[in-house]
Amino acid sequence: AVAVPDTDEPVATSRLDELSSPPPLPLHSPPAKQQLQQQSSNNSCCSEDEHDRVEASVVFSPPLYIQRYSTVCNLLSNSLKHFAANSDSNATTNTTMSSSGIKVVDFGAAECKMFRRWIKPLDFVTQYIAVDVAASHAALAESARHNLKPELSDYLAKRRLPLHARLMCGSVCEPDPRLVGAHAALLVELIEHLHPRDLDRLPEQVFGCLKPRIVIVTTPNADFNVCFGPSFAGFRHWDHKFEWSRAEFEAWAKPLASQYSYSVEFIGIGSPPAGMESVGHCTQAAVFRLLESSGSASCDRVAKDWPERYTVVYEIHYPYQPQADVP
Repeated sequence: AVAVPDTDEPVATSRLDELSSPPPLPLHSPPAKQQLQQQSSNNSCCSEDEHDRVEASVVFSPPLYIQRYSTVCNLLSNSLKHFAANSDSNATTNTTMSSSGIKVVDFGAAECKMFRRWIKPLDFVTQYIAVDVAASHAALAESARHNLKPELSDYLAKRRLPLHARLMCGSVCEPDPRLVGAHAALLVELIEHLHPRDLDRLPEQVFGCLKPRIVIVTTPNADFNVCFGPSFAGFRHWDHKFEWSRAEFEAWAKPLASQYSYSVEFIGIGSPPAGMESVGHCTQAAVFRLLESSGSASCDRVAKDWPERYTVVYEIHYPYQPQADVP
């Protein structure tokens, strides 16, 4: 069985460790945790490369957050191209795939840094929905807007397909009809922030109702924690509710894949120090791919009955120029 600490605290579905990073404090002492929470609420958001004071004690090149995001987006791109080539009998090129567009939902998106540098350049993505339970937080919302809005280069070299980007305040554990039809769901460093009852609700919402073609989940690998030194104890971040070993992560993911008609592949991100290869990588990822025999999304027919639970914090339509109109 996969061990998750029991608690009755409310839902938390934001990658809170990507918010502002105060000076390092001892892990898991109650006074330190209280002080850390207070400092975090008073500071502006910062970039993801500063998000984890424990992971920062081991040097990764490139930085671990860059490795995470680039790996996730490479998987996203490769899987959707494969899906297009095998699901559309008329699809023979990437251009054909792009004509229908791809919808991506990024749960726990925080500041949307992954969108600006990695997802936006994927020209076949025509809808991007960033969902975060803390999206209404003023500093987080401002940082996310900055990363979602078009840059000067987006006006000078227009996309050939439209792109609608939205930031929404909501929980991964609750359905919203505007998410239906998503081809991909991304949960990057999110599940370890969920309380047990919310972790139990997540699979039905993501795999059962949305049923995207690909779901990518990343989370810390607890086996790697010995690399942080003999004085390390507890979890990597004060808001983590659990951290799983590779065996525990697989014990959670494999039954979900079987239940909801997905295949699942496990990969590692962030290599261990020389001589410690047996502990695996710093981050572990599960890549779920919908089996062709499973059919279309199961909740399409009832989506019209869902209430719109999420709040739109910001949205923007990117300038574009269809290929046929390019002189």
